[in-house]
Amino acid sequence: MPIDGRPSENIDETLNRVLRLTREPFVSLVESVGFSEVMTAMVSSARRIVESRPQEFGVVMAAGVRDHGTLWYVGQAVDEARKAIGYDPRDIPGDLAVGIPARAFVVIAYRHPYFDANKRTAFVSAMLIGHSMGFGIRSTPYSHLEEDVRALTAREAPDEEIAAWMLRNLFIRRSGRKV
Repeated sequence: MPIDGRPSENIDETLNRVLRLTREPFVSLVESVGFSEVMTAMVSSARRIVESRPQEFGVVMAAGVRDHGTLWYVGQAVDEARKAIGYDPRDIPGDLAVGIPARAFVVIAYRHPYFDANKRTAFVSAMLIGHSMGFGIRSTPYSHLEEDVRALTAREAPDEEIAAWMLRNLFIRRSGRKV
């Protein structure tokens, strides 16, 4: 803070600078091992969260992976989505970038790589991916969104519809510059 007591930059500039710094580990990891590998690891992390938090996400009746190929495909599909929109992990994500967590959601929820809790895992995966990319997360419990998730997946809503729903219900848009 300058001597006169007034901040030297506005709050938006400060928040954007801090956001860029907090995203640096994600950017470094993507640059080191690749986008698809990082996304696959996030899906595994999401699954561990779902299985370990029954009070928040419900009991997983049958733990374990049903189809390892689909888990590999999640990373590939998300990387294809990233390339299609031209997303650079150093960028603060714009609205088009929500297609990346939406793609992960769709692949997991519709292809069922796990024996149980695929929609819950898809939801948590999308949140982890979006947050890592730089989207803010709305503080809405899963229980309040569960009916929407079930309705969207029951009719196999397309990626674009899932992305629009995520922008309305899960993610908070940010603005800023590259990391």
